[in-house]
Amino acid sequence: MRGLPGSGKTHLARHMMENYGNSGEVLSTDDYFINGRYYFDYSRLKWAHERNQERAEEAMNNGVHPIIIDNTNITRRDMKPYILMTPPQSFEDFYVLILHAPLLG
Repeated sequence: MRGLPGSGKTHLARHMMENYGNSGEVLSTDDYFINGRYYFDYSRLKWAHERNQERAEEAMNNGVHPIIIDNTNITRRDMKPYILMTPPQSFEDFYVLILHAPLLG
């Protein structure tokens, strides 16, 4: 997923996963800022991205499908680690969904 905060990425990711019978994984760096409620701590951002990338690589190596990376991914640099860890022969389809406007009112 790619889009600004609040653009509906998480909502769409959950909806997409329901259509796959919840057989895949939605991986978000935001998961590392939730402990009962969401609390963003910039000093932990790099660490949280690294943990999410490790989780994504593990899911790819275990053949999980689909895998949705639910991050803002604003720059190519943000997406690059996920793209580089994807073995070409492992996945038939690779998409980047770009959300330009909020989906929810």
